[in-house]
Amino acid sequence: MALIQVQRSVHGTLGVDVVTIQFLEYVANFRVKNRGTSNLYVRVDNIDPIAEGDGTIHLAPGETRVVQVPDTLNPEIRLVSPALSLAYSVEKDQ
Repeated sequence: MALIQVQRSVHGTLGVDVVTIQFLEYVANFRVKNRGTSNLYVRVDNIDPIAEGDGTIHLAPGETRVVQVPDTLNPEIRLVSPALSLAYSVEKDQ
C-alpha cells in the first residue's frame, strides 16, 4: 500500500495495489475523479476498498463524485482499481 500526503490535490496513476491519500489538514469533502477507462473503488473509513464490497464507493470510468469524510484530523481516502493502470484525481472540495 502506498501512502501519499498532500495539501490540496493529487493527480496520479494507480495499479492493482491500494493507494492511501492523506490530507495534511482538515477536509470536509473530497472530490474524486476516475480519469481512467476502468472502475475505481473508494473508501474513507480507514479500510481498504474491495470491488463491490459493502461500504465501498464505486466510480465508473469518467465519473466524478464528492465524498464526505468523517470528522477527523488528517483525513484519508483509499483507492483501488482492478486495472493495471488507472488515472485518478483527488482534491479538496470547497
